[in-house]
Amino acid sequence: MPGNGLRQAGKGILADNQARGIGWATRNIADVAAYIPDADSMRPYFRSRLQNNLDWLNSYAMTSNGGRFEFVFDFPLYGGTVTSLWANSYISWALDHAAQQGFGPVATMRDRIVRTQVLFFNSEADGYPRIDGAPYYPVIGSTVALFTTMKQIFDASWTADPRTQPFAGTTGRKHV
Repeated sequence: MPGNGLRQAGKGILADNQARGIGWATRNIADVAAYIPDADSMRPYFRSRLQNNLDWLNSYAMTSNGGRFEFVFDFPLYGGTVTSLWANSYISWALDHAAQQGFGPVATMRDRIVRTQVLFFNSEADGYPRIDGAPYYPVIGSTVALFTTMKQIFDASWTADPRTQPFAGTTGRKHV
């Protein structure tokens, strides 16, 4: 994760968390910021922490190098670099939830995560079977560079963990 271990000088930035932790916490902070009574002394605290995180996620989405396919929140696993589409979806949902409550900016990160997921379902012609469009931890690169084709991603992901079943009829690729 791209954090600095200090929650960025008291701003409450969630960057040191896993992607799902960023999503869950953002959702919770957005709910508190939206529903805390106006007169509550903690209202400014929660609203500022939410805003700090929305601004950080927006900046990260605009500046992080996710390679050709705009991946976010990658980490080492299986001897390469992976991402977690399902965990990233928690972030995109939390961002959309915050937007529905009047907070922002959210579109840059939310849309980047959604584009990546859609890519996995629409790359059959590029060597990534649609039926495998919801991999658990797709291998998106080596330890030194991100892949440039969906076929490379599929081949590396299947090699790393072939114990999966296709998406059709399930909630995603899961271990069998």
